[in-house]
Amino acid sequence: MQANQELNYTDSSEDQHFSVKAFLWGYLQYWYWFLLSLAVFIMMAYLYLRYTVPEYEASAKLLIKDGSNTPSLSEEAILQDLGLVRNNADILNEIEIIKSRTLMLEVVDELNLQIRYFAKGRVKDTELFRHVPLIVDTMNLEAEALIGQSIVVKDIGGGRLGRLNGEDVESEYSYGQEIPLGQGSIRVIAPDDREIDSLLPIAIHFSDRLGTARNYANRVSINQVGGAANVLELRLTDYNGYKAEAVINTLINKYNQATLNDKNRVGKNTLDFIEERLVFLTAELAVVEGELEQYKSRNNIGLELSTRAEAVLERVTEYENSIATLETQRELSEALLEQMRGQQGTENLLPVVINADLPQLNEQIEQYNDLVIQRDKLRQSARGENPLLVQLDDQIAGLRGMILQNLQSYLGTIDREKAKVERKYNDLRQTLSNIPRAERELLERRRQQIIKENLFLYLLEKREETALSLAVTTPNSRLIDPALALSSPVRPIPLNVYALAAFLGLVLPIGGILTRQILDDKIRSEKDIREFSDIPIVGGINVHNKFERIVVSIDSRSGIAEMFRLVRTNLRFMFKSNSDSSPPVILVTSLMGGEGKTFITVNLGISMAISNLRTLIVGLDLRKPKLGNYLGQKDTTVGISNFVVGESIDPKDIIRASEYHENLDFVTSGPIPPNPAELITTQRMQAFMEYAKENYDCILIDTPPVGLVTDAFLINQYVTNSLFVVRVGVSRKPVAAYIDKIYRDKKLDNMACVINGIPRGNSYGGGYGYGYGYGYGYGYGYGYYDNDEDDGKWWKFW
Repeated sequence: MQANQELNYTDSSEDQHFSVKAFLWGYLQYWYWFLLSLAVFIMMAYLYLRYTVPEYEASAKLLIKDGSNTPSLSEEAILQDLGLVRNNADILNEIEIIKSRTLMLEVVDELNLQIRYFAKGRVKDTELFRHVPLIVDTMNLEAEALIGQSIVVKDIGGGRLGRLNGEDVESEYSYGQEIPLGQGSIRVIAPDDREIDSLLPIAIHFSDRLGTARNYANRVSINQVGGAANVLELRLTDYNGYKAEAVINTLINKYNQATLNDKNRVGKNTLDFIEERLVFLTAELAVVEGELEQYKSRNNIGLELSTRAEAVLERVTEYENSIATLETQRELSEALLEQMRGQQGTENLLPVVINADLPQLNEQIEQYNDLVIQRDKLRQSARGENPLLVQLDDQIAGLRGMILQNLQSYLGTIDREKAKVERKYNDLRQTLSNIPRAERELLERRRQQIIKENLFLYLLEKREETALSLAVTTPNSRLIDPALALSSPVRPIPLNVYALAAFLGLVLPIGGILTRQILDDKIRSEKDIREFSDIPIVGGINVHNKFERIVVSIDSRSGIAEMFRLVRTNLRFMFKSNSDSSPPVILVTSLMGGEGKTFITVNLGISMAISNLRTLIVGLDLRKPKLGNYLGQKDTTVGISNFVVGESIDPKDIIRASEYHENLDFVTSGPIPPNPAELITTQRMQAFMEYAKENYDCILIDTPPVGLVTDAFLINQYVTNSLFVVRVGVSRKPVAAYIDKIYRDKKLDNMACVINGIPRGNSYGGGYGYGYGYGYGYGYGYGYYDNDEDDGKWWKFW
């Protein structure tokens, strides 16, 4: 007997090993979900590509020249030469300048980017830029009144265009005629190079120029090639490739122009300063020359002086040239000093007209102007509290103080040199006193004329030098590669989109199946039972049409009928033998309702009867009987409950012959009694069981679920074998642990298990079927006494 209890009719050794085939089958059996998911995602990818406007990328390369040509022996310069320190501050500043809102506003104004044109299509609108059949005349355009407005127009022939409302022409206008729009009006003109074939409806949108500039400034990507090189790569992605090219090229042109303007600011300020002094000197020189001519005419002095006067004049001229030069430098220095004092707090650019003999002061002025230009550039993209801006302001203030100090020192030097020359000049005054008064006064006037002429000529020379430097000024950058847009879009890329769609189409079903497996607590295979119990499993029954209750017959050769024959055969090896050769009495139960114990009982009984065994099926589920419904009788008619409570009723009165086989009889439960448990243990019940054993070769008892009531444990005293029904997709995994407890505690004699509801395609015996059953909704202790109206719902059938 012990050997029989340890008998197991399936090989559970493979449960301990991972089966690749079973794992793959757990997913491949849902191939239709993969196919459907792939079809849906591929269709979504196609629609996405069909309706998404492609984006094109344009790129250009720009070399930023190193503006420092002066060798430096500083520690930082030496470390940079050795490659130990990299100074990218200038490059980063240039990047911020290129991306500044100020430059982008100039690009927007030049290209009219605040006005966008779209060719209306059936599926999507295409933005136009280079070849636009209709454009807005921007002369006298009320831009502020048109912000946020849009209009759709179309050429209707005859030099006229129509304003569309949907697909209908709302009003007609001539080219160049004012069209009211919002709070303003526009004029639409036809460009000379328009293409007649492209005269589709054109949608025109007006936006804020400042917002447009910010949008493009944020979208322009600028990176250093190689991470530390002076070459910048500018990239811009836009719905129109030509537009992206134009924006980048125009931005580079505006940047170069701004660089030239910054460089020329010093020269222009110097020219303005020189021109101002020349105007003043021209007037003074005219006055001096006029007075000289008048003096000669009034005193009747000829053009030539005496020989003695000429000799003195040569010596005087030598000293006066020196004095004139010193006075010229002093006058220029005083003018520069007054200008710096007058712009206290503003720190504008300074003119460079100081004597070339003062390289230190000239270098300081050049450094001062460079710092002012850098500060003005940085102010375009940074606020006052920016650390770099504060540092530049401090450097400018410090350098300004040094220049003022050097100018004052230089003025003192000029005064000392002039005093020395004037002392030598005064020595000649004794000689001049011997010259006639008229000639002496003439020399004084000539000396004033020479001073003014020398200063005038010096300023003319400086003006020409400054003008020449402005003419040869070059920008700090050189365009290596102009902007060029790729012919294929960068977004979306069809291959990537379809690849992503295929990936999601495969991953989504896998994820769904895997999630369901992880969260699923239902028994799906023999493996789920083996994890918790060693109970013998005598077989498995495929899922069947719920409306087909009888699946076994004499001539049936279906798969499910063969499964019942296999269960019958395996049970025969477990039949308990006894001395009086009593027939086997098999108790069929389950943990809860809906697991198919009555279905198993009836069809197993028919299978026993077909094997030439006189078989009796007893319906001892006195609480919710179903046996009669399976065999064509009402359970509430005369049955076992009538026999137990009625002393005059004979067993033959309640036993009915089955129409399915001549060897099969059955007994229904009869009217539902108020005390089913007490009726099971009565003497009448024992008498009936004795009668059944004497007259039948095999007895099957349909009992209530053991998880709800104790009736099955009470009936166990009459049986030789117990069959526990577990249903795939209905029974929960904790059921296996409960079955194991009953099996080990021997609460039911000679206990075995049968698996019901195995999905079709999963052969029994491997123990690795992963079919999914009928969902959730059953649980411990729930549903048995509920009505079975839900069993007929159409969605459960499917």
